Amino acid sequence: MDAETVLSLIGESGALDVDKLVVDITDKLIQLYKNNKLFEPEFQQKLPFLSNIISSVNAKDALKVSLDNVLTIIRALAMPVLQKINPLYDSREDSMSTVVQMAALLVLCLNQTPVPNSMWVLQQCLRSMRYHIRESAHVTNYADHSRENILDIHCSLEILHCYAGTMDEKSESQEMNQRMDQVMDDLFIECLNTVSEFSNKTVVALAQLCITKLLKKDPDKLLYRLTLTWEVIQRIWKENKNSDKLLMILCALSNHFFPVSGTHCGIDLRAGKESGKFWQILQNGISHKNPLTRKRAMYLLKRITDICGTVGADVGSQPSRVKTNAESKEVSGVFWWRKSEQQQLCKIWEDFVMLIETLEEKQVHVIKPLLPRLQSLIQASQYDQKNLSFLHTSWLVAVVRRALMHESVFIVRWITELVLNLDLDLCPLLHQGQDNYLSSEFLLSIQEPKLYIREPGTPLGSTPGSGASVSVFFTNCWKQLENNTARSAFFQQVIQTIITNTWGPVPLLFIYQALSQLPVSPLFNKEGIASLKKTLSVNLTTWNPYMRGAVHHFCGRVFINLIDTASVKPGDFAYVLCMFEREESLQRVSVLWGEITSWLKDVAESEKTKWSRDAIQKYLHKAISDILQMESGQDVAYSFSETEVMQTVRMLLLCVDADIIPVKRDPSSKDLSLDHYLNLLTEVINSVPSRPYLPPLKAEKAVETVISLIKEMGQINGTGSDALSSVVRSMLDGCYESLYVFAKQRLLNGWKNEEDLASIKLLYMAIGLVCGRSCDSHVISQMEKLVDACISLLKEYKAPEEVTMAIQIKRLAASRLLSSVCHTDAPAGVVNMIMGYVPDIDMSINFAKPLADIRRKTTTVAGVTPSSASDLLGISQGETMLPVMRCICHILQQALSTKPESHNEIVNCLSVCWSSLQEMRKATFFWDTLQAFIDISFQPELLKLPPESEISKWLMQCAEKLFDFGSEKSGVVNMVMSRLYSIWNHEETLIDAENYLHLMVSACMFGTIYKKQDRQILDVHCYLRTLGDTLSVNQLKPWSPRDMMVRVDAVNFLCRLKPDNPAHVKFVVSLHKELRDKYRELVAIPTGQTFSNSQVHRQKNRILQFMVLLLPFITGSESEVLWDFTWDLLMQEMQPSVRHYLEWIVMYLAYRYIHLAEKLWTLFDQMTEKRTMSLCSMFCVLSHIGPHLDHKFRVTYYATTLYKVIPWCMAHHFNTRVHAQATLVKLWQQCEQLNLQEVLNSHNVIKPCFDFFKEINNSTKNVWRLLENYFFQVFDPKRDFTIDTIYHTLPRLGILHDDEWIDTYRFKQTEEMWGKSGSFITLENGTDDLKKSTPGPWRFKGIDETEEDEEEGGNGNSNVQKKIMPWRHTDPDEEALEQLEYTNRIKERGGQDGLILVTSLIEKIPNLGGLCRTSEIFGVSQFVVRKLSYIDDKMFQSLSVTAEKWIPVLEVYHERLPEYLEEKKLEGYTLIGVEQTANSVSMTEFNFPKKSLLLLGNEKEGIPVELINLLDVCVEIPQQGVIRSLNVHVSGALMVWEYRRQQLVNTKDG
Repeated sequence: MDAETVLSLIGESGALDVDKLVVDITDKLIQLYKNNKLFEPEFQQKLPFLSNIISSVNAKDALKVSLDNVLTIIRALAMPVLQKINPLYDSREDSMSTVVQMAALLVLCLNQTPVPNSMWVLQQCLRSMRYHIRESAHVTNYADHSRENILDIHCSLEILHCYAGTMDEKSESQEMNQRMDQVMDDLFIECLNTVSEFSNKTVVALAQLCITKLLKKDPDKLLYRLTLTWEVIQRIWKENKNSDKLLMILCALSNHFFPVSGTHCGIDLRAGKESGKFWQILQNGISHKNPLTRKRAMYLLKRITDICGTVGADVGSQPSRVKTNAESKEVSGVFWWRKSEQQQLCKIWEDFVMLIETLEEKQVHVIKPLLPRLQSLIQASQYDQKNLSFLHTSWLVAVVRRALMHESVFIVRWITELVLNLDLDLCPLLHQGQDNYLSSEFLLSIQEPKLYIREPGTPLGSTPGSGASVSVFFTNCWKQLENNTARSAFFQQVIQTIITNTWGPVPLLFIYQALSQLPVSPLFNKEGIASLKKTLSVNLTTWNPYMRGAVHHFCGRVFINLIDTASVKPGDFAYVLCMFEREESLQRVSVLWGEITSWLKDVAESEKTKWSRDAIQKYLHKAISDILQMESGQDVAYSFSETEVMQTVRMLLLCVDADIIPVKRDPSSKDLSLDHYLNLLTEVINSVPSRPYLPPLKAEKAVETVISLIKEMGQINGTGSDALSSVVRSMLDGCYESLYVFAKQRLLNGWKNEEDLASIKLLYMAIGLVCGRSCDSHVISQMEKLVDACISLLKEYKAPEEVTMAIQIKRLAASRLLSSVCHTDAPAGVVNMIMGYVPDIDMSINFAKPLADIRRKTTTVAGVTPSSASDLLGISQGETMLPVMRCICHILQQALSTKPESHNEIVNCLSVCWSSLQEMRKATFFWDTLQAFIDISFQPELLKLPPESEISKWLMQCAEKLFDFGSEKSGVVNMVMSRLYSIWNHEETLIDAENYLHLMVSACMFGTIYKKQDRQILDVHCYLRTLGDTLSVNQLKPWSPRDMMVRVDAVNFLCRLKPDNPAHVKFVVSLHKELRDKYRELVAIPTGQTFSNSQVHRQKNRILQFMVLLLPFITGSESEVLWDFTWDLLMQEMQPSVRHYLEWIVMYLAYRYIHLAEKLWTLFDQMTEKRTMSLCSMFCVLSHIGPHLDHKFRVTYYATTLYKVIPWCMAHHFNTRVHAQATLVKLWQQCEQLNLQEVLNSHNVIKPCFDFFKEINNSTKNVWRLLENYFFQVFDPKRDFTIDTIYHTLPRLGILHDDEWIDTYRFKQTEEMWGKSGSFITLENGTDDLKKSTPGPWRFKGIDETEEDEEEGGNGNSNVQKKIMPWRHTDPDEEALEQLEYTNRIKERGGQDGLILVTSLIEKIPNLGGLCRTSEIFGVSQFVVRKLSYIDDKMFQSLSVTAEKWIPVLEVYHERLPEYLEEKKLEGYTLIGVEQTANSVSMTEFNFPKKSLLLLGNEKEGIPVELINLLDVCVEIPQQGVIRSLNVHVSGALMVWEYRRQQLVNTKDG
């Protein structure tokens, strides 16, 4: 029995005392509370019962509850309970529900008590809110109950929310009313602070509801409180511009800030002084990551524009540009409205809203038709003749931001390309302050690698994707920025954006290329140059060398084009130069070096201060002096200072080449010459013998500078005529003797500590690099003394009693110095001294790197076996392994010649070498180690061994492992095969190659399929290569696709063979057999359907390319074997590219060997009987070989061929018939061209057919399409037998991916014979006819080819999908309520009179989900289901798409339907059943009352008879078909829509 029923009985009988009932329930609740049973069922049942009693008493004047009892509820029950519950800590559903019910009971009681009680409660709330906001900032344990009388923030807000929603009575005391007003003001402020400070969404949403109700409660203070609210919004914006709270508050208060009347409340956020931040908040919300925030932003925008259009408001000022002193300055606002321009403004904002809301869709086909509307927005932003525009460009930025967030790559690429190619002269983005966005946030959007994918159909080497657009964008920005100050700020911000983010190689490459193409202007000061340098050191270290070299080149151009010489000194410029890699971008031979020298020359001639010739010369003098400068008393060990030395040396050489510093001193000039700077160094070095107290560190610094100078210059030991090289050689000639003396001094008297290792390395490098030329007797004498000192020291410390650090250091130094001498052109006497000592070295204990280098100078290695060498290799580490492996090469040769039975020992040694190589896979010197391993393993002596030997077996296994390794690491296979080709290049060793034919076959097939990211890198590399010698890296480190070059090298090797050499023919025949066997293996692999461009397809294609290439070597019986093999394959299904190569083989054999051509007729007859798919290939072959046959065979051939082909011109099979007809046409044309009158006369019946085929009509168009195919029309099997046709043209025409096309220039890269006509095949075709051909009309589409996107036709004004929610249908307060899980989210909508849809009879969840979505869309007031648990079902939610959140859902079991229907009938609802009955009314004839209840039947049984009798009417849907009924979801949707349609019509008529 509910509370209302109990009170009715009390009123009728007076038998019960209400006060006593209230007291009993209150006491029981207090007892339960004190016993910690708040969440027990008894408490949860009695609490709403008590609330209902108090509420009902208020409604019945005859019943009263005493004030004391009410106060007891307030002070003894409600407040203690609320103080105990902590929803912020315990957010269970029971806890939240109790708070809501208890707060409602508390406010009910407060409304029956004097104002001071309300004052007391509200002060408790105020105190608690302040505590949580200010005092508990560092409190994390919200369950701490020591906070006496402090309410949880949820409880305080819920009390305030309930209280603010009641009509409070004023006290008789004016003072009390003032105090209450002050408390309410304070509570309003604390609600604002709660919104600002709290991150809990439920707390923020509840505080927002309190703010809204408090604003409605006291209209007199509306402006004051709105002002406070706007201040809080600005504070939140300042702290976090991406806060969800900003638009939540603005939407909730939109009725106050943006009233429908159009009259603002005193704060005009649209165009007042506060409008700037408001529009920033709104535009930021449009592109917010939170969909709800985006929805709120669009709600506000639609509301504002709709109100302006409805009331015809005049708001703000039109965007304009006022020119003053030739400079443009933006002075207008972001939003404006004029009644006179209303039509155009409405169209602009309609386009904007539709575009933004459509971008919420995921399907590209929905968005794509609307994309052209952005062009209309761009046009609206352009200035007219009066320098006025309709749309501020910040709105364009909002669209761009939103589009860049889309998950579709197509949308992102589209908007990026649009902005990059935007005409900034017409679209004033930069004039209106969007430069910061373009140089930072938008720039980050173009770091997406997918933007740089080469467009389908563009040739390999084209600029990939957005690469060219970036250059256009930066150039446009440079032109539109007003002056160099603005340009400097913009582009320095670009550099900062690069530095502060991680970039991939491809985007950064094109950004630097774009920067390098800017016009020359002083944009980068010292800080800007430092930032550019930082980008080189931060982003590029892990890139592949080719792309890094390209970026370095572009960076170099950026430096010289954009440097501000007024603020940057030569020293700063030189410091940046040291960041460029010598091997990749900046050498004396590189184009970048020439560009920098030209720039330096121009600057030195034009500048009179910092960059004058005199200033640069003085800077270099000081720089070298600083390197050599020694502080007094300084005695420290040497360490490399590579950066300082390199920047000085590099700048010195650049200035010499720029003629700023003369090579030789001119007595008539004051210029400092190169002689002067070199003398600074040589004086120090040459003073070593005569100045015993010279600090070694100073001499070492001078030596390091000389070494750096030599490295920067390159090879200077030749006899070139370069004046600079001559001067440096002359300088070195005077230093040799001093360097040997210095090395000897340091060996005997200096080196003894670990800190001296750098000094040892320096002298080792100096002797090996500097002292590499023939010397005079004085130098030889010092060299001999150094060698003698090293040998003596090594003998002295050969077996010391105690091994100390000093002894080890000296032994290492002596060994390295001897090794360095071995690297020079030392005289015979010196070499004999060293070689005389070598046999005495115990290699088993002295196998260090320097001694290994010495051992390489002799062909015999005493005392070392392969086993001991492998043991020594096992204990070697790092770079010491490399010389050890080089020495092992000689050891294995020696072992094989002296101990033929040592095969197992050699295999074990090779295995250790392989293991050592695997350990070096990620080392910097891996490639050197790999080369050493290949030299060890694949040396002629080992390759000559028979295949059954253990060594040969191991080598074959090793080669297979290397090929597998090469598929992961490009370049490995290239090194293996290059080594083998160098050995097999001689006739006497070619015979050994037959043991390794499987390696040749693997090389012919080698190459993996590029993944998407690898393909993109390939495209970029190909593009960079097209830049040629304008790019330094193409001169210094040219790139070629290593996987492809494996096949290129194989082609070049085979093309050096001679068809008239029996040894070569024997080798090729064996190779041909291996290729055929490998092809059979591929065909036998059960891979299912072989897709175009798959790995198997490519491998088949590659094998056949080499089989075609080697056809000139096939003679005699081999030709018949190949003939049978080819025809067997042509009987099978395959890709067109593969079939064409097989057809070419048949053509070649047929016209070369007439006996094979005669076999064609037998094959033809066999195909006729079996109707095989190879008939088309047969027709193709027959149409090509006739012109190449000997004259005496032509008449017979053509007569027989025409006789065979004519019947097939009427075949039923379309493809066969068309090929036969095309072949007939071509054969007849050939007969006419060859003037075979005998054939023409004997087959004159064909002439009318041929004339018929000449007419292009529906019957013949397919024949002519085939005849225009390149293989029928242009291809000639004999004329086109070239490398170009085999490896480039046919793969291109066969629709293979362009990474399979091998350009002819790649063959020239590694082979010189192509310019000497030294091969059996020519490189290129004599004509371009085949090269200019296009793929045939019947082409097989590749697996990754896609249809071109449909053209974006029209101007975007055509009919499109439009899924936009009108702002008047959106209640922002409901969106705030969504965060409150314990509140009825749609109670207001549920209380409205309208349509109730009852689905309690429906059983299938999908139908319910769809109906819920339909109900929400058409504004159903209440959606009734059998069980509320249905809405949690995944199937329901997948179809409802969150509709259950926005519509009141009620649970009514089907058993209770009669009772529920009776209740609704009493409330005035018309009960309508959707059912076909004897008295049912057609839907088209029925008028729905506003208060309608629609009952839907069960899927199978419909509406039961007992329920039909309760209904007012049954309505049926008129049908035309045979099927008896519609799906219940469809029926319900039609009925709901008809109801809504009628209501809309009634509203419009009213």
